[in-house]
Amino acid sequence: MVKMMQFDSLNSLETVFGASFFADWWYIFVIIIGMCAVAVYLSLSSKKEKRPDLGAEQVAAFVKTFGGKENLKAVQLDGNRLRFELLSLKKCDYQGLKKLGATGIFVSGNHVKFIYKDNASALKSGIEAIIKESEAK
Repeated sequence: MVKMMQFDSLNSLETVFGASFFADWWYIFVIIIGMCAVAVYLSLSSKKEKRPDLGAEQVAAFVKTFGGKENLKAVQLDGNRLRFELLSLKKCDYQGLKKLGATGIFVSGNHVKFIYKDNASALKSGIEAIIKESEAK
């Protein structure tokens, strides 16, 4: 009768490296695998998209949808959400805002709030410059 030997993967590794190797050094393998996982995560998460620059014509298009620079009173930025204070809500073109890339438009009182994902800070600074220019005249 032929007796077959069964090999366990752990037993075969112990015979190659020695029984005490895994008992004393297993945590080093865990640390190395963890460091590799962190390195992969950081390399993938550090790639950020460049936001497109807004031209003067895009800022002018937004001002036009708000009813002109005479209708703008103030602008505030909170992350990607812009808040505009208008003198008259009747002059605002909400469909035009959607066409320009505004999402989540919310109207409250004389304020229009929306999310602009492309480059909200550049839009805010461009519109603030137009507001200051109109106040100086």
